[in-house]
Amino acid sequence: MIVDDRVYGAHEVTEPVLVELIQCPALQRLKKIEQFGLPQEWWPVPGFKRYEHCVGTMLLLRHLGASLEEQVAGLLYDASHTAFSHVGDFVFADGGQGNYQDSIHADFLQRTGVPQILSAHGFDTTRVSHLENFPLLEQPHPALCADRIDYTLRELACQNNLLDWHTLVAHENAIAFTTINAAREFGTHYLHCQRNHWGSTQLTTLYHLFAQLLKTAITDGVLTKEDMFTDDERVMSRLKSTKHPSVSESMRQFSFGYRFLDTTTQPDYTCKKKFRHVDPPVLQDGKLQPLSTLDPLYRARLEEEREYNAQGISVKIIPRTGV
Repeated sequence: MIVDDRVYGAHEVTEPVLVELIQCPALQRLKKIEQFGLPQEWWPVPGFKRYEHCVGTMLLLRHLGASLEEQVAGLLYDASHTAFSHVGDFVFADGGQGNYQDSIHADFLQRTGVPQILSAHGFDTTRVSHLENFPLLEQPHPALCADRIDYTLRELACQNNLLDWHTLVAHENAIAFTTINAAREFGTHYLHCQRNHWGSTQLTTLYHLFAQLLKTAITDGVLTKEDMFTDDERVMSRLKSTKHPSVSESMRQFSFGYRFLDTTTQPDYTCKKKFRHVDPPVLQDGKLQPLSTLDPLYRARLEEEREYNAQGISVKIIPRTGV
């Protein structure tokens, strides 16, 4: 199988377990789930699908010399996402501060055909589904991990901004850059994405509004919880065709859009934001050193972004009209 990826280029994948997993329904479903959560028609930033991110994470792990088992775990990492990705956190979990799909990942895989594929090739589903077994795939902030690196590189690639990923290496179960310049470039772009996209007032508040719409649709029988484990296209079709008054009106308003006004006076929505940040390690003379210890300017930028993020969100929500 040839995988042609927008970040890593064309690669031949010959391992039967990877080929079968890529082709299985659990992975193919992700071709219809937006990485950024909101339907593309409601969001101006060009996006990509969860499927592309899963395959990309696997390819990055291959580049880093990860075991086949860790590549399998990376490929399956996002299989448990609901429709609309992290909007599911706002619908089913704690207002988007956690990762709902992580909490259900092991159980979700058991309800698919994945265990049969893994077992046939000598892999254990329970072990593969526990991310703590795979330090290159997943790490808490501010460490680098394949998941975090890939979605950042992929977002930038969608904007025709290709960063050099060849300077990434694995060292003692950690991922690092081999040059300070590459680490600084990646870290700076990551912080920019956090402030202006992932953690922006606009996206966070739209997640909140869309989650409220979906909760109403589930409560009033327009959708079922099980519908959220299909894909974006099926759920949007149900929402667009419903006669439910408030759901229909909310869908109409999303098509017109909203404006958000920062305010501390009687805000319509407030929340504390999750602070996504990285302090990329740099491999020098066989030792890993955080970028912030090598670059005072980056250390200052980290603190600036931390303080900005701590302000949270407090906004007036102003619906646009179709006039």
